[in-house]
Amino acid sequence: MEVHRESLRAAWTTRRHVRRVRVVPKRYVERDDGGNFVRYDWLGWLGQDFSAQNVDDFDELPFGIDTSKNYVERLVMASAPWQSWAMSVRAVYRWEDPE
Repeated sequence: MEVHRESLRAAWTTRRHVRRVRVVPKRYVERDDGGNFVRYDWLGWLGQDFSAQNVDDFDELPFGIDTSKNYVERLVMASAPWQSWAMSVRAVYRWEDPE
């Protein structure tokens, strides 16, 4: 059951936060004589001369309203423990019930 839950979490995270991917160019894919996939030549692909046009050569702008919303959502989720702590400090500051 835990494996299934982890796979659901990975699927949700991927669907929610991964917007763009790059395909490895064909010249870095090794195939056997029958045309079957053997492996990727990661060292050859990573060893190429990287520059700005190779890293992000997309036509759209890097930030949009949806992208910004996703980043804010991540920040809110990641800062939940700090928010809880701040609310407890606020309760002391306001002289609320000291549970």
